[in-house]
Amino acid sequence: MQLRKFYFYHFHKNVSDIDIINIWLPLAKDSEQMIDHIRVKIPNAEISVEKALEDIFTPGFITPISTQSTFRKIILYAQSDTLANSAYKVGESLNEHQLLYLIPKKSKEKAEVFFNSRKVPHQKYSYSLLRSFRPDVFVMLNDWSKEAQRIIAHCHLLKIPVICLQESVIDFGDKYKRMQWADEVFVQGSQTVIDLPRSSYYITGNPRYENISKRKNEGSYVLINCNFTYGIFEDKREAWLDDIHDILVTENLEYVISQHPRDTGNLSKYNKTILSSSASIVDQLNNTKFLITRFSSLIHEALVMGIPVIYYNPHGEKMLYDFEFDGKIVQFARSREELANCVKTVKDLIVDENYLNQYLTKHCICKTSPPSVNIAFILTSTNFDPVKLTATDVVKLGLYHPMVKNILSKIRRFFTK
Repeated sequence: MQLRKFYFYHFHKNVSDIDIINIWLPLAKDSEQMIDHIRVKIPNAEISVEKALEDIFTPGFITPISTQSTFRKIILYAQSDTLANSAYKVGESLNEHQLLYLIPKKSKEKAEVFFNSRKVPHQKYSYSLLRSFRPDVFVMLNDWSKEAQRIIAHCHLLKIPVICLQESVIDFGDKYKRMQWADEVFVQGSQTVIDLPRSSYYITGNPRYENISKRKNEGSYVLINCNFTYGIFEDKREAWLDDIHDILVTENLEYVISQHPRDTGNLSKYNKTILSSSASIVDQLNNTKFLITRFSSLIHEALVMGIPVIYYNPHGEKMLYDFEFDGKIVQFARSREELANCVKTVKDLIVDENYLNQYLTKHCICKTSPPSVNIAFILTSTNFDPVKLTATDVVKLGLYHPMVKNILSKIRRFFTK
């Protein structure tokens, strides 16, 4: 296993203002396609592939970064059952190293349920545990929550480098600055490099997809992904489902509504509802003709299985991730009429495998280099430089302390009554 590095120059309107961005990729056929993808999406960029340390500005040359694996102590931190699933997949490729799986002190999103179901030893996070274990690297899959940012500050205090692994499609560039807090990031594909503002990236692919096989048959129903969660557009849920229901009935298509585990809506008026989870969703997709959803990582999960997708967005949800809707395998509808046209297009669609693989390489999984292997290689052969504790870290250590958060929450509730 080897890596290659290339330099990406993004020239702004002011020619003197240049961003130099470092990107590491698997030394595989996929890397050429990813570089070409960036060239197409950002035509004013200049790309130079590293030939040697003394000649880094000569384009067109490839140099392996040849390093040997070193025994490492690694913490994998998961805040939910879905993230625990991804962390576990990474851990399977690191069984020769000392691993520690951690979950939040107050696990509200069932991370412990996943680990218990697999009989995987895990513990609740604490600073004292972090200090005693002293990992060589700390890996998390969400770096923008307050808890995660406090942990990052703890790591900086102890000079432990922090990696954020992209777990799925993410709204980049919003107020939360997702995947901009960790020291380094492992991203799914070249599309994330385009969407996520950082100065360096490791393109690894996403391990959650690598063991998913193509669907076993053409499918007997349309899967509707109902994932209106955390107060986001929850008031649009029923109208959204009614539109889809009416169109599928008109087209004489059977459907099943898969309700996200954290979607709390009452779907009793629909008699074809099943509960979803990270463990059950693949089985649900196996019998699916095509998927209808809003913003969700399930878009890529379905595509990996060879299932076309319709993103239905009549409520004007802003997407800070570019799915590259193509009118073929990834459709986009903003109205009931557009949705009806998309359904007619995809219901008998024959997916072009070569085209699909090109899409997946750019977005979520390298076909010629397994993500878990890429991640394990980087974690065990790269010496990451720890970031020193900053003034911002010190503020977060205090402001995001559980007791302080609780007090501030009570104050907010008092003034909003």
